Amino acid sequence: MFFRLGTAPGEPGTTRILPFVSIGDLTGLLEHLSDRERGHADIYLLPERLGIDSDEVLRLIEAAELLGFVHVAQGDVALTPLGDTFADASILARKNIFAVRIRRLPIFKWLITMLRATEGRSLEWDVVRTALELEFPPDEAERQLDTIVDWGRYAEVLAYDDSKALITLEPEAGILEKAAS
Repeated sequence: MFFRLGTAPGEPGTTRILPFVSIGDLTGLLEHLSDRERGHADIYLLPERLGIDSDEVLRLIEAAELLGFVHVAQGDVALTPLGDTFADASILARKNIFAVRIRRLPIFKWLITMLRATEGRSLEWDVVRTALELEFPPDEAERQLDTIVDWGRYAEVLAYDDSKALITLEPEAGILEKAAS
């Protein structure tokens, strides 16, 4: 199944909403699947097995599929080889895999490009949120920015200074991004 990544904010097309999920819960789903024979499970049974509601399970599956860690077919969710590698990897290797995967998402490419274009490779939270409000309603723009920063911090692509409400591109992220261009 082809999974649409959407377009970057400001570009023609639809900007994809990132599912609002925690990295810990996403990792838990992938580890659960990895522990199962053949790395797959019936989606219907996951809420009970994981102890979370079905809406959260669907958001986790959407995030995992968006990142290329799982595929969904006929009511089942199954690990991809990359998802299996992620589930079995060390914390540092997981962060590196996650960083590579989020850098391919248009909304992350957009933010990284904006950060690279600024002096100090930093932007205020409110500036980025306002830019996202051109694509999303205010509450969703805030949720998207929360998700972007959470995922970016986990992957060590972004840093966030709460006292200054400042989002910064991590130095290594800029070097890796330039090399990938």
